[in-house]
Amino acid sequence: MTDLPLRDYFAAKAMTSLIENFLRNNLHLEDPIDWMEGLAGDTYLMADAMLKARLEVRRNSLKENNYD
Repeated sequence: MTDLPLRDYFAAKAMTSLIENFLRNNLHLEDPIDWMEGLAGDTYLMADAMLKARLEVRRNSLKENNYD
């Protein structure tokens, strides 16, 4: 991985799955711009959720090991 911020890395990882899932269920859509912009935003929402979960896991780990 290059100097890609972790948020962008997580968003990129989520993108493939979200696009694949979306296309499987929405092949009839004609205007790709609308759904592309929506999915792009969704990938960052997913990345933010992944970062939040990562932080919570770290906090819980520190508490369990009495490092807080």
